[in-house]
Order: sequence, then C-alpha cells, then structure tokens
Amino acid sequence: MPLSTPTGPYAVSTLELELPAREARAFAEQHVRLKGQPALRLESALVTLFYPTLRPEKGAKAETAGSGWLNSPRLKSIEGLLKYAGISKYFALPVLVPAYSVLFAKLPYAQNAPLAAPAQGAKFPVGVFSHGLGGTRTTYSQYLSTLASHGVVVAAVEHRDGTAPSTSIYTRDAAGKESVETRTYLKHDELDKAEDGSAIEQMALRRAQLKLREAEMQEALSILSRLSSGDAQPVLSSHLRGNVDALRAARLEEWKDRLDLSDVYALGHSFGGATCVALTSSADTPFAQALTLDPWLEPLLSEGATPPQPRRPLFIINSEYFSIWRSHMGSVRDLVARAPSKEGRKPWLLTLTGTKHTDFSDFPFLIPRLFASNVAPDVCIKAFASASLAQINAGRADAAATATMSEGAASDIKTLLSSAKLDVEVRDEHAEEIQKRDMKEAGMLVVHSLPHAPEQQQGASAAAEAKL
Repeated sequence: MPLSTPTGPYAVSTLELELPAREARAFAEQHVRLKGQPALRLESALVTLFYPTLRPEKGAKAETAGSGWLNSPRLKSIEGLLKYAGISKYFALPVLVPAYSVLFAKLPYAQNAPLAAPAQGAKFPVGVFSHGLGGTRTTYSQYLSTLASHGVVVAAVEHRDGTAPSTSIYTRDAAGKESVETRTYLKHDELDKAEDGSAIEQMALRRAQLKLREAEMQEALSILSRLSSGDAQPVLSSHLRGNVDALRAARLEEWKDRLDLSDVYALGHSFGGATCVALTSSADTPFAQALTLDPWLEPLLSEGATPPQPRRPLFIINSEYFSIWRSHMGSVRDLVARAPSKEGRKPWLLTLTGTKHTDFSDFPFLIPRLFASNVAPDVCIKAFASASLAQINAGRADAAATATMSEGAASDIKTLLSSAKLDVEVRDEHAEEIQKRDMKEAGMLVVHSLPHAPEQQQGASAAAEAKL
C-alpha cells in the first residue's frame, strides 16, 4: 500500500528547515565519545513541518513536488537501518529485496505551500514530534499528515543523537563556509572505551541521548515561535540547506500570529515517547502536555535514572504489542495515573488491539511483507490520529470546524472518542486480558483503567505537584 494523501478538510504541505542551534554544545562529552570526539553534539536543528494548506480549486492540479521519504544519501540510510536491525550489509539481500520500494518512495504532499489561514480569531494547534529508534522526521508521515489535514501544525524533529538511520548535518562557520557531515545509526559498542577499558552501558547511552533529544525538541519549538512572531526573514537567512528561494513560496511572513503556542503538544513514538515524558517532567517545560505513541520507558526507569514525575497531562496510545508487555505496561499505567489533570484534561491510556510497535509509522505501508500486522495500516493511522485529534481539539473554540468532535464535548476520553469519527469499536479493558496477554479481537480501541479512581488520581497529582 503506497503512502497516500489524507482526507481532512485541509490539504497538507511540508517544509524543511535546518537552523543553527541557539547554543551549540555537547552532552555527556566526557563519557560518550566516538573516535576521540563528543558523540552527542547539538550544532543545528533539522525539522520537517507538516501543516495545513488550502486544497486546490476544483479542476486545478494539486501541486505535489514529493520530497524523498528516505534521507539522502539513500545507501547510507539503508546501511543505518541494517545496523539498527543488527544485520550485516553483506547478508542483507533477503531484507533489501522486499524493502526496495523505500529507496524511491516520495512524500505525496505539496512542498513549501502557503499556510492556510485559520478561522477568524483562532490559531492552529501545534505539536513537536520526536521519532523513535531507527526513525527520522519523515518516517511517520501518514500519522503527521493526517493531523495536519485537520488543522494541526507539527514540527517533526530529526534527532542527531545516533538514533536515525542516517542524518546529514549542515553547518556554516563564521566566514560563511558551509560543510556537511553524514552520521549513521550509533551503537553503544562503537563508542570509545573509558580509561579503565570499560564500555558504556546501553542504557547509560540512552539516558545521555535523552538530554540531546530534549534540547532538539526545544530548538524545534523555538523555530515555530520565531515564525509565529514574524521572524520569517531571519529564519530564511539562517537556513542551512537547500534552496532558500524555494522556501519563499511558503510565504513564511504569513505565519505570524497563526500558531497557538500557549498549548503546545509534545508528540512522540517509542524512544520519542520517552523524550516527551522526560520533557514534560521538567518544572519549566514550555510544553503544555504530552501525547505519546508506545512510549518506551526503560531509559527513564533504568538504574541511574531519576524516575519521572509528570508535570503536565499525559495521553498514551499503545499498540497491543506494548500493552501485553506486562512489566512495562504496569509502569506505563502507573505513570499515567500520576500525571496531573489540567483545565479538565484527564490523562488517559488506550490500546488498539491486534497492532505492532511499527504500526504508528509508515513502514507497514511501504514494506508490508516485513511489517504488516492484524490491522490494515490505513485503519491503524486513522484510529491513532482520530484519538489524538479528539484530545488536541478538546475545548478548542474551533473544534467544530475541524470536524473531529462535537461542540461542547467534555474532555473525558470515552466522551471524546464517542464524538470522533472512528471506524473502530471502543470498549473498556477486560479483566485479566493484559495478564493473560490476550486482547481478543483485533482492531478495537481499548480504554484502560488506571490504578486510582479519578478523584484519588487528581488528589495524588496535586500533592505531587505541590512537593515538586
């Protein structure tokens, strides 16, 4: 099944920006080193913006320039994916044959189109997205474009922490000389050993990577803030890659005052979900809440980590694969129960039955032979996006215009889901189904119970907030 354009009220455009970091720096530079140099460096921030644009007039041809889905150089990306999967490139033919289509896949959206004008007096909701291990800023395009087609502006970050298959980092020195460095997926056993000959543990690397990831999420939000404040020309002047003239077609000066930066969502999948949880566990975070997909909590709960205490509402959508991981599910359930409610937004936890960890990404569309699950990829994405939109638009004045929930719907997730246009059945969690690792019929959205009653949960969250 190829990548497709979403069917929301808006058409979707993408725009790629890479800007110098506000403060270039290294993370864990004494302990995480590669060939004598710090391995985790913040030099620039690379994002792909997914955003709503106007649909072409009837009879007019839609402009879909189609940027590449896979990072260039493509062979470096393939090399990085094989390294992530632990497959030698010399024995990769059985994997590469069914994956051949990804080499030439294109994003089926417009590029650098103007941002649509929101309804009078309104602004577009905003999210910043963090990818998982082996992902990039474009490998979740079906989910992110669906959000954008319903009026959400999302900055998808490409992390330079060694978790992308490959990424090219553009820099410009004080004399204006430009350079580019391509890095592939980083495994912990590639890093330099300590003076005593010991190697860094994998979870110690993951915890260090989280710090860089959080900084990159903050940089992405800063880019959106600059566009919203009318800083378009300096942004274009600072852009490090590609044709700046092509970006002028996006009319970035018109982005001023069109983004709602008072209520920003931290969005992420897997390790990106952990990134969002870490971000929103900080007292001074600019993110108003986190909405995560299969968050991988082990780096946050491993030895040496400070257990997170969410400071913002937390909403989680799981695949069945992650939910029946019983020990991890217990930690996820407890984390959601400890998250605070805010302005009527109650934290929640859902599972789409019959699904795998990769169903949130584009991989099942492009490589079904390797990544197909018991639920069709388009059904998965619609369910994930509809649940996300129901929460994002809860309480917004323009909710009716986005056609994702009815006017006046409460923020309780079951009420929100009943108002959303879902093609899947919604049910409560069955007793013992997680313990038995059997969630029965595939393609059902399950609302999970939490360890405390809502009143207890809110009281516990308030007490935790007071202590922190």
